[in-house]
Amino acid sequence: MGVGILIGHYGIPKSSSPPPSWVLEVSKDVDESFIETFLSEVDNLRIQDNLKELTKVPHMATTAGDEQTVQYMLKRWQDPESGLDQAWREEYKVYLSFPDPKNPNKVTVVSPSGEVLHTVQEKEKNYTNSDQNDPDVVQPYAAYSPAGRVKGKLVYANQGKPSDYLRLNQTVDLRGTIAITRYGGAGRGAKAINAAPYGVVGVLVYTDPLDIN
Repeated sequence: MGVGILIGHYGIPKSSSPPPSWVLEVSKDVDESFIETFLSEVDNLRIQDNLKELTKVPHMATTAGDEQTVQYMLKRWQDPESGLDQAWREEYKVYLSFPDPKNPNKVTVVSPSGEVLHTVQEKEKNYTNSDQNDPDVVQPYAAYSPAGRVKGKLVYANQGKPSDYLRLNQTVDLRGTIAITRYGGAGRGAKAINAAPYGVVGVLVYTDPLDIN
């Protein structure tokens, strides 16, 4: 991870804004000549090819795509010319959480009388290519969250950080509400964990176009 951070710091063209303080902390004791040597041996086209190969099919744990990814990585890492000294497969038994494909998550907006005014589309619109049309693409879900059906008033909670809920709770009673949050600031699971102490019964997460563009 540290190497990746440093590659980004030294390999990406500098912007006019200063880097975050943690980047300076990580890189203060780094030999820049080592980084330059390392970067000179990095093949960006090979990285591109690897990323294409690793992302060409969905590979959620235990699926056929997951096994395909394992075999690909073993082949690369066991290559006598460009691989590692040793590479092997290790299997573990863990509890995993999967969505029910026959009962996908749904979000609806209803009137006070219970009339359905709007239903959110189950699949995201594909703006790039046909990759997202793969039948094995898993629709968004929060692993290990309890199954259920919640209903409540919608409140905007920015990024779902502890400070966001704390400030919101000063003027709004959050008990029994559903918070809508945008990506960033806290992990998807953390947004729900941060909301629980205030009595929020559900959390929605969306991508704000401004954060992308």
